[in-house]
Amino acid sequence: MIHHARLSSIVFAVAIALLAGFIIGRIISVTTAASSISTQPITTENTIPVVQIDKMEAGNIIGSIQGDTRVFIGDTLIVPKKDTTFSIAGTLLLTNHISILVPPGMHYVASKQGSKVYSVHSNQGSKLTPKNRVYFHTLQEAINAGYKE
Repeated sequence: MIHHARLSSIVFAVAIALLAGFIIGRIISVTTAASSISTQPITTENTIPVVQIDKMEAGNIIGSIQGDTRVFIGDTLIVPKKDTTFSIAGTLLLTNHISILVPPGMHYVASKQGSKVYSVHSNQGSKLTPKNRVYFHTLQEAINAGYKE
């Protein structure tokens, strides 16, 4: 389960990234089309696009998009409802990938709290908690340490 403070940090980082992307896009479009800049009075039809992320609720990211802009998370286009709000699965953004490096030459793994030894390439071995892992070069080495096959 994701802690609330970590989730808030992630949501804030996404909002900053979206804002930075929009600003950079605006700067690039202004510098490439400098000769065609003209001023216009501010009206309700001529507003700066805003993407607002409000909260995380029941595993979904809730927010709104105002103005003429497109928002993508990865390859997924976020399409707001008619009232400009959106709700997307948090898993689109909050996927947790864990990589555990096996020490060179180690072929077997066991848990400090368990009694069985597994191949480092097995499904059971990959499920062991990283901080409890004990590695062995050979199966015989693990058996000599008291683990069962």
